[in-house]
Amino acid sequence: MTQACSSAGASVPTKQVQWDSSWPAFVHEPQRSAVLGYGTARFGTPLTGFDGLCWLLRHKTYTLCSATPHMQRLAGLQVQSVGLPVLRLIRHHLKPTTEADNSPRP
Repeated sequence: MTQACSSAGASVPTKQVQWDSSWPAFVHEPQRSAVLGYGTARFGTPLTGFDGLCWLLRHKTYTLCSATPHMQRLAGLQVQSVGLPVLRLIRHHLKPTTEADNSPRP
């Protein structure tokens, strides 16, 4: 528990956050089609459901985030995580993450 600061401009002690500056890799064709094909084959997800979204891969985890025109410039930032983890690569198979499985359904 931190104590309240008694003077203006005083600092509050915080814990250090370990940053991993390695930005996830952007997933391009044909790998993108393979990942989308998995969703279509297993869950019947239409390919158009991923329009406007960007696939990223880091540490065998595929994540989704909004495909903004500024995404390439953001890749220079130090981040701990990016996007919603959707799939994990387990050996040679893809497995949905808990976060993706619990997402709201239309």
